[in-house]
Amino acid sequence: MTIFSAQKRPRTEADACDFLCAGAQKAGTTWLWANLGQHPQVKMPLVKEVHYFDRLYLGTDIPTNVDQHREAALACAAKLKGAEAADFLAIAQGCDAPDDGWYRRLFAQRGGKFSGDITPAYLCLGLRGVQHVQRLSPNLRVIILVRDPQSRMTSGLAMSMARNPGRIPMRILENWQFQERGNYAAHIPIWDHIFGDQVRYIPFGRIRTAPRDVLAEVEAHIGLMPFGGYENPAQVHNSFPPAEGLAAGVLQRIEQIAARQSAYLLERFGADFCAEI
Repeated sequence: MTIFSAQKRPRTEADACDFLCAGAQKAGTTWLWANLGQHPQVKMPLVKEVHYFDRLYLGTDIPTNVDQHREAALACAAKLKGAEAADFLAIAQGCDAPDDGWYRRLFAQRGGKFSGDITPAYLCLGLRGVQHVQRLSPNLRVIILVRDPQSRMTSGLAMSMARNPGRIPMRILENWQFQERGNYAAHIPIWDHIFGDQVRYIPFGRIRTAPRDVLAEVEAHIGLMPFGGYENPAQVHNSFPPAEGLAAGVLQRIEQIAARQSAYLLERFGADFCAEI
């Protein structure tokens, strides 16, 4: 069955999901989740961050995420009967060792609606990981939110310190995955290569200055009808103020890491785009 939106973009049931936001971390993914979930043509999965592909290709281990999926799937199964209940039970049973079938089941109940995966860790999946995404959803529409590298790292550091009191800031900075989640220079070319025009890049600053325009842009890219009923799209989500009292060496290291990314973004997107990140 093929479903057409107002923009006449085909959506086929062969695709595991219809859209995917691949990051970046601390660049507005929670805001996007909160707003797209209000669209009448969208049915979001059980949990915001699925963490399927990064679990396979980055070794991500988030027990709380696994528990959230299991609990949500069991709750859905308890309300349903027959094949629908069986699908959610299969999701719950597969949470500890998910496979492609498990991933497809997460979106199988979307019916005629659009559904997507918003997991910021996906930005840095690497070539094999992005190819896997493409195999499961060849018609996928990808969204990547781009934030100023230095501000993104500062916010990410504050979040890590708030969630893990006592951790040494410099050790957080030097963690390879922390850096890779904002490594635009290494990973944007991969998404471009695999998905081409199916990727839409959106500067983070535009979410604050023109949130409704951003949502309209996302709607058009995914293939959704325009929707004017978003509640408070200017609301800030999951924001962490910069950590106080950081040593000069930590701040210098942030600047050093961010400099390469800023140079790449300027070359890739130009000055006008970068003025809004």
